[in-house]
Parts: sequence; structure tokens; C-alpha cells
Amino acid sequence: MEAKKQEFETMLNALRKGTAHVTRTKKFKYKDFEKAKVIADSQIPEAQRSKVVFEVTHSAAEQFQIKGKIKGIAQFQRNFNLELSDLLTAKENGEQTFDTDKGLELWVDSTLLFLNQNFYSYKK
Repeated sequence: MEAKKQEFETMLNALRKGTAHVTRTKKFKYKDFEKAKVIADSQIPEAQRSKVVFEVTHSAAEQFQIKGKIKGIAQFQRNFNLELSDLLTAKENGEQTFDTDKGLELWVDSTLLFLNQNFYSYKK
């Protein structure tokens, strides 16, 4: 875990120094977030969770736009921005969870690791 954290910090510093950013969007199911231990608490009813899909767009070097939808229920949509600096501040302050104010609470460390693995790591 410590090696992954160090890899993340190195990658983040490279991005901050002006490395070109490429916008990427990936879709994840609710169970993908659960498996990665990203979600600490959720107001989404248990019966609906298997139908939830999150579309995560890495829109800027340190910014993510997240859209949550439930298949079959068009009126349900939760959109929020996630700033990497907010997560890092929460980590520095010793906070274990981060509230999105959209009915989701995220585990700070697991979310940072998840973002690192899915958006910052480069396969060689």
C-alpha cells in the first residue's frame, strides 16, 4: 500500500508540472466501487444498487466528474465533481471518509487508490 501511495504521489507531482492531460471516461458498476471499498455509506436503496452505473470522467488533471444513474429509472441521476485536492486534504487531516453531499460517502484512502489505478497509472 505504501508503494502504491508513493507511486501516486510521484504521478501527481508529474501531472502538476505540466504533463499533458488526456480526458478519459470510464463506467463502473456500483459493485465495482464496493469491491474496491470506495463507498463507505450510501443512501441508494439496497434493492437498486445492482442497477447503478457510475460514469467517471477525468476532466482535468485533478478533477473528476461523476454521474450516477440507475438503469430503468430515468429520473434518478446524481452528478457531482470530485476534486483530487479535496481528497488529499481530507487524507492530510486524518479523515477516513469524504462526503459527496449527493448521498454517497467515500473512503478516502480507497478512493485515492482507485483513482490512481484507473486514471493515473500508465501500463508499460
